[in-house]
Amino acid sequence: MKNQSVWVADFECTTETDYNIDGFVRCYLWHARRLNSDETAMGFDVDSFVEFAHNADTVWFHNMKYDASFVNYRLLEKGWTYSPSPVKGEAHINVIQAGDRWIQYTIMYPDGHMTNLNDSMTKYPFSLEAVAETLGIEGKSDDDFTKRREPSYRADAIDIARVEGDTRILKTAMEIMYSEDMTHMTSASDAWAEYKKTVSKDDWKDWYPMNLPETFEFSDGYVMNVRDSYRGGWVHVNPRYKGKTLFNVDVYDMNSMYPSMMYIKELPYGKPVMRAEPKPDELYIVSFSASFRVKKGMFPTYQRRNSVLSVQADYVMESQGIEQLTMTCIDYELFKKHYDIDYEGGHHYLCFKKRKDMFKKYIDHWSARKINAKNGGEKQIAKRMLNSLYGKFGQDPVRDLTYPVFTDNGVEWITEHGASVSKYNDKYLPMACFITAYARQEIMTRADLFGDDFVYADTDSIHCIRMSDKPRADDLGLIPIHPKEFNHWKLESSSPHGKYIRAKTYYHADEDYNPIWEGDEVQIKCAGMPANVKGVCSWDDFHVGAEFTGKLVSKSVRGGTCLISGTFRIKNISCEEDSWYDDGIETGW
Repeated sequence: MKNQSVWVADFECTTETDYNIDGFVRCYLWHARRLNSDETAMGFDVDSFVEFAHNADTVWFHNMKYDASFVNYRLLEKGWTYSPSPVKGEAHINVIQAGDRWIQYTIMYPDGHMTNLNDSMTKYPFSLEAVAETLGIEGKSDDDFTKRREPSYRADAIDIARVEGDTRILKTAMEIMYSEDMTHMTSASDAWAEYKKTVSKDDWKDWYPMNLPETFEFSDGYVMNVRDSYRGGWVHVNPRYKGKTLFNVDVYDMNSMYPSMMYIKELPYGKPVMRAEPKPDELYIVSFSASFRVKKGMFPTYQRRNSVLSVQADYVMESQGIEQLTMTCIDYELFKKHYDIDYEGGHHYLCFKKRKDMFKKYIDHWSARKINAKNGGEKQIAKRMLNSLYGKFGQDPVRDLTYPVFTDNGVEWITEHGASVSKYNDKYLPMACFITAYARQEIMTRADLFGDDFVYADTDSIHCIRMSDKPRADDLGLIPIHPKEFNHWKLESSSPHGKYIRAKTYYHADEDYNPIWEGDEVQIKCAGMPANVKGVCSWDDFHVGAEFTGKLVSKSVRGGTCLISGTFRIKNISCEEDSWYDDGIETGW
C-alpha cells in the first residue's frame, strides 16, 4: 500500500442552469492532489481525468458517486462495458454499491491496470465543510449554482481556487487516515482489520468458525434462518405526543451504545448447537409460532422483517393470527414482558456458548485513543473504529448485483437480485444479532422507567418531557449519568419546546418557538430535509403535508448527474407512499 499512487480529487461540473439550455452536463474542471506529496494535477474534461487516473492506483472523492457518474457516462459512451474483473486487452468498468451509494468505481484499462475511485464519505460521513471543521482547518468556498457556463466556458481563477480548496481539505483528511493505516474501502473494513490484530489465530478459530451457515435444519425438518433475528436500533414515537406541542424536553444519549454492549455483555461464540431446550448457561436464538397483542400501557417491541412495511416502522401491536417469529433470547424476554401471548408453540432453539472478553483489548485501545486524542482528526478515527466494528459481523454475503449499460436513452442500470455472493464468509452473524439485541434491551428498559414522560427513542437516545417543578430523570435515578463512561448516559440537550411528527422527524425550539441552533446546525431532525430548508422552516410550518422549495434532487442525465431544483414535503410515511423509506413510521401505543 505504501508504494501505491494514492490521490484525492474533485470535479467541478455544470449545473441545472446549463442543463436547461444545453440538454447535458459536463465536467469543466478537475483537480487532484497526491497523498504525502506536493504533486498535483488538473484538467478541464473527463477524458483528461481518465488519462491521468491511468497512472494512479486509488483516487478518493467526497461523495464519489456524483463525480464518478461523469466518468461512467463518458466511458460507457466510448464503448467501455461492465465487468466484475479485468480482461487484458479490453476496457471495462465495475461499481460496488451499498444501497444508492457508490462505494467504489473501478476503471479497468485495456493494459490490465485498474484504478479505484473510492468514496471518502465512508471514512468521514458528513459534508466536506464539516470535515474541515472537525479537523480544525480552513473550510471551503461556495459555488454559484446559477452562473451560466456555456459549452465553450473555460474555468477561471475563482473556479480553480474553489476546487483547490476542496482537494486541500480532503487531502488533509485522508492523510490522517492513511497515517493510521486506515486504507480500506470503508471504516468498517478498517475496524475489522484492526480487530483481527487483537485476537490470536487460535482464539479466532474458536470464536468465529469459518463459513458458518446462516440457516440450520432441525431433526424435524424445520429450518431456522439466523438472519431473521437480526434487527437494527429501536426508533419509536409515543403516539400520545405525536404532533403535539411539548414543554421542557430533555434528551439523553448513551455513550457509545454498541461498544458498551460489546464490552459489558455476554456474547455468543463458536459453533451453535440445535436443541429442544436451551441450557441455563447458554445464549440462544429461538423460532416459534405465536399469536399476541401488546399489553395495555406498554409499547411494542417486536419488529417484523421482510414485511411489506418499511423496516423501521413495523413494530407490531397485534399479530395477524398465528405468526412465525425468530429472535434472540434477549428480544424474547422483552417480547414476553410487553405482549399478552394468546398462543405460543413449536419452539426451536439454536444455542451458543458465551463470554465477555472478546472485545476488551480492542475497545480499551480505541477508547484510550478517543480520550487522549490531540485533535479532531484523531478523535474522529477513534470514534469510527469504536462504532463501525459491530456491523461488519452482520454483513450479508448475498447481495444484489447492479451494473450500468449504455443505451439510446443514455446510462441505464440493471439489477440482478441476489446475484453477488461472497466466495467465503469469515463474519459471525450471531454476534451482530446479540449486540443489537442488547442495545434494544437497554433503551427499551429505560423507556419503561420513564413511563408517561417517555416521548421518543432513536437507537441510542431517549427524549422525555419534564414538568417544570419535577427533577430531571438523572436526579431521580432513572438513568446512570457520566459524560464519557461506557454504559452511562449524558444529558445531551434541554429544550423549552419540542414537536415530534414521526420517527426521525422532530423540532426543538426556544421559549419563543424559534428553532434552536448549535453552531451552524439547526436542531430540526427530518430525514431528507436539506439544511437550507431547515434554516427557513418555522415551528408552525413543521407538520405533515408542509412543502418547501429549495431541495436539490440528483438526476442521472446526459453527461453525468445534475442537481435539479425540487420541493421537499414532510410526509406521513406509509408503505403505499414510500416503501423505500427505511426510517419508518410509528405505530400505535
